[in-house]
Amino acid sequence: LWSGQSSWQEVLQPVFFGLFMASLVKFADVFLEAASRAPRMHRLFTALLVGWAVMVLVTPLAPYETLAAPLMPLAVVSVLVVISAGVMALRQHYRPARFFLLSWIVLFLGLVTVLMVRLGLIESSPFSEDFWRVGLLWLVALWSMALADRLNVLKADTERANRDLGTSQNRLAQTIETMPVGVVVYGTDRRAQLFNQHARHVFAIPGQGEAPDTILGSTVAETAKAYSFRVAGTEEAYTVDRLPVIRALRGEHAVVDDLEMDVAGKRIQLEAWAGPIVDDQGNILSAVAAFQDITQRKQAEADLKQHREHLEELVAARTTELSALNQIAHALVTTEDLPSTLDSVVREIAQLFGAALTVVGVVETGEARVVAATYPHQDSGLPELAYLLGDNSILCPLLDEGRALIVPNIQDRIESPFWRERVHAWNIHVVMLIPLQAQGEVIGFMAVGADDPERCFTPEELSLAETIAADVAGAVENVRLSEQAQKAATITERNRLAQELHDSVTQLLYSVAAIAEAVPELWERYPDEARRGLKDLRQLARAALAEMRILLLELRPSALMETELGALLYQLSDAMMGRTRISITTSVSGERPLPDDVQLALYRIAQESLNNVIKHAAASQATVGLYFRDDELLLRVSDDGHG
Repeated sequence: LWSGQSSWQEVLQPVFFGLFMASLVKFADVFLEAASRAPRMHRLFTALLVGWAVMVLVTPLAPYETLAAPLMPLAVVSVLVVISAGVMALRQHYRPARFFLLSWIVLFLGLVTVLMVRLGLIESSPFSEDFWRVGLLWLVALWSMALADRLNVLKADTERANRDLGTSQNRLAQTIETMPVGVVVYGTDRRAQLFNQHARHVFAIPGQGEAPDTILGSTVAETAKAYSFRVAGTEEAYTVDRLPVIRALRGEHAVVDDLEMDVAGKRIQLEAWAGPIVDDQGNILSAVAAFQDITQRKQAEADLKQHREHLEELVAARTTELSALNQIAHALVTTEDLPSTLDSVVREIAQLFGAALTVVGVVETGEARVVAATYPHQDSGLPELAYLLGDNSILCPLLDEGRALIVPNIQDRIESPFWRERVHAWNIHVVMLIPLQAQGEVIGFMAVGADDPERCFTPEELSLAETIAADVAGAVENVRLSEQAQKAATITERNRLAQELHDSVTQLLYSVAAIAEAVPELWERYPDEARRGLKDLRQLARAALAEMRILLLELRPSALMETELGALLYQLSDAMMGRTRISITTSVSGERPLPDDVQLALYRIAQESLNNVIKHAAASQATVGLYFRDDELLLRVSDDGHG
């Protein structure tokens, strides 16, 4: 390219030319911001730099003629790539690329002119030989203009960025101010840079208005010391490293709700959040901490927890009460021995109410009588308590008006010195009296006594006691009604037996007496008639005896179960024949023991069947058969009447 050079110039000139072209390519890569605007062009620039670096390195090792051939074409390619990059930047509206592109075009024309002269395409002249230097001068001039243009663009971009930054900061400040929680922005130096109004209000000191300006610019440690940060509910200092803002400055996102601080001697519990603010490379620029006063919320949560625990206690208590009520009600409904059941009930009542004294009494003919009780020290004289209550005026409203009473200071209400001393020994202070009512009438009372002078029976406990008293009253009334029903049944049965004695045995005995009086007279005059009379007398006596046996069995129902069914049917037939002139034949085969209810039912069926034969069939003969078979039992009653 350049002939007539000395040996050392043949080495240095290509080296300087290669370094020059490499610097131009690198300048173009940086100036056009190819790394961000055109990544592919940036990679091509990098490849050209590598090529020029190789060219520079091999220059001392290769002959000049060998290097001269690729040197200028590589320069032309480099310029073409740079020009292409400038065109692309210009199409992307990158304004500094205008002058940059013009500068490289002139340089390109200068290099092409030199190449054509060396190739003999045009004649050599001072102008053609030095035209590439004109291109270099033009390159420097236009580069200066391009740099100035780029500086103007950078200045405009900087001003726009500053305006945008200011706008963003104003918006951020307004956003932070409108947030319903306290917000503080801390720098990497751990100092507060920005407070919002809510944060100032939280840190406000009564009598001094909002938080002093000294907080703004204070470090986290200084703020923690000034406001005595502690672990909530304790006197333990909250370490600075545990604070969310410090953790955020380490790159963490942190949330705590156990932070407590002092503001003018008043403890405030805080919930705090914090997170880091990072740049595009992930470097932490600052940290934003948000917090709010949760003192009232925590108090509400504590109250709610206490209320929930109280509700659970009430539910447990009500469950216990309902269980006790169910047990008491079931025991009273299914009992066959009321006194024993009432003993269990009063113990259950004493446990349910935590009572030292529990009494259930009934009122009979105007007098109170204790039927079940639990009492202190197993005092055997407690059954006499009914007399104490009866003699004293305590029971009068309960018995007369049927209303429940709670009697405090019962020791002061007792007139009798003996009973006052007795109740004092029992240490009973408060008594709850509940009437037992049935069909609008007071039939008894229930007393629950406490040995705690401060004990106060609540309306709920009074209602519970009234429910239990209603169950007890129902059981007592059922027993009374049962006893009355039994008495009525006994009277009815006695009347029935008396009627049967009159209808059967009495008439038979009257007939026996009449025949017995007539037989001696008939014997002398009419012996045959007398003999028939004696036969009738024997038959009537047997019938009377059978009737008496039947009546005795009726009086003792258990005897009906103890006697075999066949024997009962024989006695029943004899009794029936004694009443009438009907001949009744009884037969039993294969007899074996029967269940009580089956035997009683079969006996009643046979008895009623024979009664129907006597009353309605107009029969002269009847048969009763009882036949036991392997898997069945047959009772047959038949007669020769008309049905």
